[in-house]
Amino acid sequence: MRITRTMRRTARWPVRAALLATLAAGGAAASLPAVATAAPTDPLDTNVPYLAWRGEQIKLASCVSREMSESLSQRGTVADLYATDFLVEDWSGADPDRAKPQIEPGTIRSYVDDEGRWCMAADVVSLKAGIAPVKLVASFFGEPVWKHQFLAIWMNQHDPVLTQLPSASDPDASGNFDAGEGPGRVQVKVSGSVPLLGNYSELGLGEAIDLPSGYADLAGRLARSDDPLTDHDPLLWDTHDDDLTTEGHPAGPCGPGDPVTIDAVDNCVGGGDLGPFSAWDALSATAFLSSDSAYGPFDPTRADDTYLPDGKIDAGDAPMPALRVDLSIRANSGDPTDSSGIGTLEKVDKSIVYSRNGDGGSYAHNLYAPFYRAFIPATAAGESSSGIDGPSHGSNFVGFLNSNPYDFWDIAYVLRRATGGDTNCLRRDHDYRERPFGPQSVVVYTDEHGEAQVAFRPGVDAFFDALVTPDRNNGCDLQGIDPLGIAEISAIGRYPYQPVTDPDHSSGTLQQTVHSLFSKTLFYEPKGTTAATANVRLVTAHAQDVDGSPFVRELVCFSADFNAESLIVFQGFRAVRDPLGGNRLCTRTDQYGNAVIEVLNSNRTTVNVIAHFVDERLFRDVRVDFGTAPSSGGTPPPIPTVPGGESGPQPVPPQPSAPGAGTPTPAQLSAANVPAAAIAQVQGGTTRAVAAKKAKIASSSLTRNPRGKAWVTIRVNGAKNGKATVKIRVLARGGRTVGHVTKVVPLNRKVKIGLGSLSSSAFKVRVTLG
Repeated sequence: MRITRTMRRTARWPVRAALLATLAAGGAAASLPAVATAAPTDPLDTNVPYLAWRGEQIKLASCVSREMSESLSQRGTVADLYATDFLVEDWSGADPDRAKPQIEPGTIRSYVDDEGRWCMAADVVSLKAGIAPVKLVASFFGEPVWKHQFLAIWMNQHDPVLTQLPSASDPDASGNFDAGEGPGRVQVKVSGSVPLLGNYSELGLGEAIDLPSGYADLAGRLARSDDPLTDHDPLLWDTHDDDLTTEGHPAGPCGPGDPVTIDAVDNCVGGGDLGPFSAWDALSATAFLSSDSAYGPFDPTRADDTYLPDGKIDAGDAPMPALRVDLSIRANSGDPTDSSGIGTLEKVDKSIVYSRNGDGGSYAHNLYAPFYRAFIPATAAGESSSGIDGPSHGSNFVGFLNSNPYDFWDIAYVLRRATGGDTNCLRRDHDYRERPFGPQSVVVYTDEHGEAQVAFRPGVDAFFDALVTPDRNNGCDLQGIDPLGIAEISAIGRYPYQPVTDPDHSSGTLQQTVHSLFSKTLFYEPKGTTAATANVRLVTAHAQDVDGSPFVRELVCFSADFNAESLIVFQGFRAVRDPLGGNRLCTRTDQYGNAVIEVLNSNRTTVNVIAHFVDERLFRDVRVDFGTAPSSGGTPPPIPTVPGGESGPQPVPPQPSAPGAGTPTPAQLSAANVPAAAIAQVQGGTTRAVAAKKAKIASSSLTRNPRGKAWVTIRVNGAKNGKATVKIRVLARGGRTVGHVTKVVPLNRKVKIGLGSLSSSAFKVRVTLG
């Protein structure tokens, strides 16, 4: 019986042939149109190259069809194919006499795979970069019965390229974060080059070619197959998709078809990050699905799982091998004034990044740009696999550090951790702020597109001792100190297996800046607008930490000079005993970090009010003016409207330079009858602060989700590392104010400010600088 190409292809694709037949018969996806059961091009019939980094060994493997295997079996067993030879036919690298790739002795073998095919394999290794055509010759009792020519390519690596990517907490990819925010994303992309010397200069592509960018050009010169109709067609090297969000599928298992000539390669029929994934073989005009075990990397011997052509040839098709990349935050030097080395590194999940709705869910068409998991080395997939070979570790070199299968982009190894530990900076009574703790230098492996990502988490820990000198009682005043620290992230590309003479390659540096939202402030405002309330001012003490979270139930004690006729707590707050034995009025902050008192004065004079944040041993003062009605010390943060109020927007940090933001002098403390034990806490403190500069509102917009929650997205431009106070008024039609918020924001980046739930009357916002 003559074995035709169609028969050979169909026989080699049992999983896809069965799936397509099911679809055609109206089985698992009965609503889809009937499709042909023809199989796509078999990569084993082509010379799609194996790509490797210098120093890696490649297992070259090829198999004859099952029909041919059965024919040969009638003449003997696979063991009779005693003469299985591999030879390196040419070399595009420098110094071919000394640097030519070597077939590793003892690795040549013949075997029958799990599909009943006769297969031959051997390992070839090179410490230099270049292209090597390797000929496989299978002989039966001295008679050559089958030949196959492989292309093995080893690359020099280029310097890795780091890029800051947008994220929910850093939408404009500026590298600016508030303490405690969610992580940002840092991308690393790697590429390589291959010399084209000797006979390969005849290709007309220059003395070297870069990959993956030059993959299509190389395919145009070198692609080959056993079919006279498609031989020399570059699409023979179409193995994969790109990483774009392009959608659309030709008619086939994904549906009736779109007006496209390429396939999006996604999970068009549903399923998780192992598929099945759609694909389109333009040479045979066949739409098909991969198996639901789509573990990378591309491997012609595992075509059911890894062959995902999209119908075009470009850089995305280059089966880039995994490169080890060490990403690191520059360690803190230990110098007393060094606040760098903040934050930690953690995994970014590729299935979330490359999902159309951003949640990594298994909805139809949601997951694109596979693979999401891979075997490193490739031969960890099983005995019949091919590609980068092992063992994973050498006896005197590191080798691969990942577990298998590798989930992109797992942290394969932590090289260095920040050790944490207490600083001398008191956060609350008996609670000291800490230095950064967690992974700061990690190993990740790039995917088949030469990409990896890590997350930078700013955290709330910092080198506070380098930012502020605590007072004699370890009071640690962080007001106006910004940034908390920076993280300088860089990457080193390392050849992933054994040592080679080419040194490691380093990237540039990305800076992540972590800003503080710390605020201890006093504000005052009239209690009302009637004559009866003209003698009363409300004084609000607001306390929030570096991440903007309120200090809840913090003890605040208020004192006033002789001009105050009385101090009483505002409704919803309860007076508590002064722990220092003075005659001060003390209460605790609410769930919003606010403590509110009423100050009485009928003489139309000025009252100096001092607040002692007892747990933090910090002081603030404000001069409350009763001479002008209505007088105000600035816009206060929101306070509950009913006793123990359970509603209202989250309070926001007030302007650092507003009245009440300063630390009172010892003389002012004495005039306000503050106990001597408390006065001692404010003496001897110094800070290093960054002042805010002039600013201008660049953009603002109001957004409301279906549940009624609303927020303003705003950008204020100004000096580098500066901050500005913005005042947001929520207006109804006609201009009536139905809500207001004040917030300190960093300059030169977009910031989202929550407004809580707005009533239906809310129409627009008016944003001004405070």
